[in-house]
Amino acid sequence: MRKIGLFKVKEKRKQKEILISDLKIGFNNSRDHIIKVDENYNVSQVIDKVCDHAGGRLILKGENAVCPMHNWNLD
Repeated sequence: MRKIGLFKVKEKRKQKEILISDLKIGFNNSRDHIIKVDENYNVSQVIDKVCDHAGGRLILKGENAVCPMHNWNLD
């Protein structure tokens, strides 16, 4: 095997602002994330909507993120 060069990874990061006043206590759906806000209006979790297993798009059902490809529930 011969070395043909270096592998480089480029990341494109986008910043998005969401007003805390636009969020409700509990779980909130944004386009690309699920955001959990506690009773003191602090963001306690932000979950990317892409499933790590197979790249499916997670959906929010109650208080669980669900992968519709395999019907896995994430709490």
